Amino acid sequence: MADQPTKTGARRAGVLGVHSLDHFALTVPDLGLAQSFYDHFGLDAQPAADALHLRSQGNGHVWAMCTAGKQRQLAHLSFGAFADDMPRFRERLKTLGVATLPAPLGGDSDSIRF
Repeated sequence: MADQPTKTGARRAGVLGVHSLDHFALTVPDLGLAQSFYDHFGLDAQPAADALHLRSQGNGHVWAMCTAGKQRQLAHLSFGAFADDMPRFRERLKTLGVATLPAPLGGDSDSIRF
């Protein structure tokens, strides 16, 4: 979860929630084929380390990413939330009995993975 403002910038007092879908990640068997597909589909598909980053034309935000895997599947969803809400999110997940995962090496330690 990232700390990014909503388009309206509005927050509802006392309400805990996410404000956006930051990105989604897919695994695909062939990154080269995925790059060709998404380029033809009209997205800006650029290799980045061991992944393919997908942006809309003229927009720097990475809306999706693809990594190599045995089959096509959804790898994860990343939602945006305000940084000051993160402790409440952690407590809410704990109260609900939802197990959380540690951040991967080099990953964003402020986010919550579950």
